[in-house]
Amino acid sequence: MIPMATTASKAPNGLTFEQQAALTLSQLRASLSALVGAIGERTASEIRKAADLQRALGIRTTLAWQVYKFVHAADPLAEGSNVPGAGAMKRFLSAAAKHGVPATYVDECLNALDEFDELIKVHAGNRNAFDSMISGLAAEGSAQIDAQQKRAAFRANSHLWGVQARTQLGCFMYQPAADDPTLIDAAGIRGLLQLRRLRRDVSWVITSTRASDDDGVIRRDVAIEPLDPTVEAPPGFALLQEFCSRPLPALRRIHHESGVISVELAGSTVGNMSAVTCLLGSIFRKFCPRYRDEHNHAVISQAKVRTPCEVLIFDVLVHEELFRSASPEVFVYGDHRDIDPHPEARKCDLLALRESVVYLGKGPSVMHTPDVPRYTEMIHYAFDRLGWDEARFDVYRCRVEYPVMPSSVVVRFDLPECPKPPKK
Repeated sequence: MIPMATTASKAPNGLTFEQQAALTLSQLRASLSALVGAIGERTASEIRKAADLQRALGIRTTLAWQVYKFVHAADPLAEGSNVPGAGAMKRFLSAAAKHGVPATYVDECLNALDEFDELIKVHAGNRNAFDSMISGLAAEGSAQIDAQQKRAAFRANSHLWGVQARTQLGCFMYQPAADDPTLIDAAGIRGLLQLRRLRRDVSWVITSTRASDDDGVIRRDVAIEPLDPTVEAPPGFALLQEFCSRPLPALRRIHHESGVISVELAGSTVGNMSAVTCLLGSIFRKFCPRYRDEHNHAVISQAKVRTPCEVLIFDVLVHEELFRSASPEVFVYGDHRDIDPHPEARKCDLLALRESVVYLGKGPSVMHTPDVPRYTEMIHYAFDRLGWDEARFDVYRCRVEYPVMPSSVVVRFDLPECPKPPKK
C-alpha cells in the first residue's frame, strides 16, 4: 500500500480544537523536555530512559514512564491522552524542585500546564471528555510502525556497516532573499550526534548537498557560505565549532560528477573512544525560487538517512511571509536504486511508512528536545549569524525513531503563485 502524505495543522489563525491542542501540547512538551534536560545536568548523566528519570527523582515508575514517553513523543497530539493528571504532575514538579532544578524550568512547566488545563476547560469541560476527543484525533489517518522491526534493523545495520549514531539532525531555515524578493535564502544545520565506529576501516559520509530545481535540473549557481566562518573546513561546510565534540572531527570534502557534494569523516579509532558529534552549518544564498514557475512547484527539504541511528530530528523553519500558511507534507522514499534524489520521479519508491510533521509554534524556544543537547542555543546562534528575526519563523518537526536506511525523509511546501502587480 502506498501511503498518503500526513498533513500538519496550519499555523495558528482562528484555531480549531485540533490546532489549539497540537500547539498547547507542543508547548507543554517543550517545557517538560527542558526540565528533564536540567535534571540530567544536575545528575551529570543523560536521561536516556524512563528508569533514569525514576531513579533521579525517586518517583513512581508509572509517572516516570508517562513523562518520559510524552517528552519523546514524535507527535504530542498522539500522546495527549497520556499526559499525567494534575495531581501527578504536581508531584513530578515538586520532586524536580527538591532535586535542585532551577525554578525557571518549573515555572515554565506550570505555565504550560495552566494552558493545558484551559484547553480542557474550554473545549472539553473535563479530562475524560478531552481524552476521548484527543484519542479520536490521533487515530485519524495514523498508522503504527513496527518499532521492534525498525530497532532490529538498526542493530543489524550497525553491525554490518560498522558504525552507529545516537541522533541524526537536519534543520533547514527559509526566508525571502535579502536582495531579490523572488528568491529564497536558506540555511541548514546537519550532522550526527554521538557517532561511533565499530570497525577501524570505516570512512563515513556526514552530510551531502545538491541544489537543483524541483524537476531535478541544476539551473543556477548557489552561493554557499559557512554559518561559522572561524573554523577551517571544506568550503561551504564549516563545522559549528561550539557545538561539536572535542577534539574537532577531521573532515574531507568529495565533489561528485552528479553535482552532489559530500563531507566525509576521517579517522580510525573505534568504540566509545571514537564517538564524535559532528555538526555542520551552511548558508545558501538565492537557494530557490519563491513562487511557482514551469520548473518549480514546491520547496523540498530532504534528510538522507545513510547512518544507523536511534532517532532522526528533522526541523523546517519558514518565515511567516513564505508559502502563505501552506501546510507541509512528509514522505519517506527508499533509496535502494541509487538514483537522482529528485522526489517527483520517485513515487514508486515511496515506503509503506507513515511519519508525521508537526507544527511546534514560533521561534527557537519551542525546539528543545533531549535528542539534541543545547539545540535552542544552537538555533539562536544560527539566527544571530544570519541576522534574521527568529520570532517570525514557524517551526515544523518530523521526529522518526530508528529511521530506515537507506531512505530519504522529505518535507515539502507547495509554492504559491506569484502575486499579480496592482492595477494602475
